[in-house]
This record gives sequence, C-alpha cells and structure tokens, in this order.
Amino acid sequence: MEWTRIEEGELFTGDSLATRLAYAQTRINDLPSASVEKASLSREHIPSVVIATAYAHIQPGSAHTYDDVQDLYPGWNTPVGWTIINTDGSVGSFTSAPRLQADFSSPIDTSDSSLRVLVLANVNLLEIEEITAAIVSEDYFALFALQIQRYGSTAWLHIARSERFASSEMWVDASSGDEEWQLKMWKDIPIRCLIVPSDGFGEISSVRMVVSVVNTRATYATELVQVSLKEGNISAIVLQTGAL
Repeated sequence: MEWTRIEEGELFTGDSLATRLAYAQTRINDLPSASVEKASLSREHIPSVVIATAYAHIQPGSAHTYDDVQDLYPGWNTPVGWTIINTDGSVGSFTSAPRLQADFSSPIDTSDSSLRVLVLANVNLLEIEEITAAIVSEDYFALFALQIQRYGSTAWLHIARSERFASSEMWVDASSGDEEWQLKMWKDIPIRCLIVPSDGFGEISSVRMVVSVVNTRATYATELVQVSLKEGNISAIVLQTGAL
C-alpha cells in the first residue's frame, strides 16, 4: 500500500483519519484469499475502526481573553468553575460564540467494552500577563482540561487526567540594570485523551476544552492576570476496538 505523510499544519480530524483507514480497509479486502493465512484477519486482529466523529474549530482572529477573577482555577478535578474556550473569552460562556465543543450527532455509549473515544484538542496560547500593575512574574498560570457531557444532561463531567498547565515566562535584561520583561508565549497547548469504559461516563453527547487562570503570588488580591488565546481545534473520534 502507498501512504502519504500528514503534512505539517494539516488538520488531523476524524474525517481525515477515517479516509486513510478506509483506504487501508479496501486494499486489505482486495487481497486474494491464497495470500492470507486462515483467520489472520479476524475481528480480534483488525477490527472495524472509526464509527463516529465530532469536531469543532475556532478560526484565527482576534485574541479572546480570560482572567483570574472571572475564570479562576477551581482546583484539581473540580468540574464547576471552568470556562469553555470560545471567541468571546470570559463572557462567551454565556453566549453562542464559536467554541471548542464537539457534539456527536447521536449519543455514544462509552460503557461499551468494544468502544474507545479518542479526543485530540489544542489551542494557541499567546501570553499570560498581569494587566493592572504591569508586574512581571513566573507565578501566573493558565490551566486547560477536557470535559464531557452525558446524553440528556446539562451538567459537565471533568476528566482529571486531562488537566494541563502553562506558566508565564519572564526575561531579565542584565545589560540594563536587570530590567524584567514578561515574555510572549506563542505556544500550542495540546491535550490527548482516550475515554474508556472504566471512566464510568456512560452515554455521552459532547466533549469540550476548558480554561482557567491562577496567580500563585502572595499579592494576588491586588493583581489581575490575563490569559490570551487564539485558534483552536477539538476532535472526538469513536473507535471500535474489540473487547480489550
């Protein structure tokens, strides 16, 4: 079989993966029976793969911002208090702004032992900065995570193992009296997570990427830390794996 590499910058979605796997399936099915050992292509060896996908994308554009007042980090493995990443920033949690939320066309039963849901999410982090007193520090943090919504429910469940963080960065210019500068970040924040039956989520309908902000300085009460984000993607790919 002939394969083409995924080019740098090319979107990797459930649909593009399904296309490549369908190609492999077709070529395998075209093998003459004399070339295949009996039972070598049974379900346990090569099961069906992608059976459903969901995808959402925030286009490049103006930065959307979040801060440690409206979007304060609620604590590890705490589902309530996070803000969905969206083009309106903090206020966007209460609007219909484009957001990193992927919705399935029909409920997915994650308790099925033959299914797994692979979630691929990323967002561009521009900067983390204090915006009221222009204080420079490495003690400001942006935190990210994945959450899922059960079918028929309005509540969101948190995936604790998906939490990621990025700390602010600073530079000290020794040549000019140790002047300090807060650095721009320009980082891509990726989250990769496999939802399995033991998670106990049951039937799910949506998955989203959320953000929060925290300032660990002792003087946090007099400061306002802001996180700026831009483009982002989230894909949820339902894989039929066979009982594992």
